Amino acid sequence: MSGQDQAAGLRKWADLQRQQRGADEVGHNVESDETVPAAPVNEEEAAAYTQEAMAPTVAAAAEPATVAPPRPKKTLVVVGLPHAGVAQVDKVRGRLGQWSALGRQWAGDPQDWDIHIVMPNSASLTDLAERYSRWALWINSDADAFATNVPSVAPITRAWWSAASSSGS
Repeated sequence: MSGQDQAAGLRKWADLQRQQRGADEVGHNVESDETVPAAPVNEEEAAAYTQEAMAPTVAAAAEPATVAPPRPKKTLVVVGLPHAGVAQVDKVRGRLGQWSALGRQWAGDPQDWDIHIVMPNSASLTDLAERYSRWALWINSDADAFATNVPSVAPITRAWWSAASSSGS
């Protein structure tokens, strides 16, 4: 039982009391500035009004809850991580969160990204290049990371060129 339902029942009861008082005043032609006390209501009548006010209405039950539609996710294909998995996706989300905190508006909310981890030797690179325009090359901070991951750029470049030539020609 919520406080709002109880308040609605009391308002309804008070409105009924005002209506009854108004009808009595019109019938008796009361010319006093004093307020006329409300007619007494027995407990049974009060309980009936309260019960009615607290019962859910059919219209309210039939109406679906208003929920904001989910924002479309931006897809980001990431190459250069050691393997695919939730931990790797969380690592990318963490980096996006850092960039967002630094004021990089393009990063936005990290939860708005649909992150796909792809291995550079994946057979689906051409298909992915045709479907997705946002790609990232993950480079770790160790000394050899750049030298290790740069060779993975060649298959990605070939996939992009292949996708561009098949869709643009």
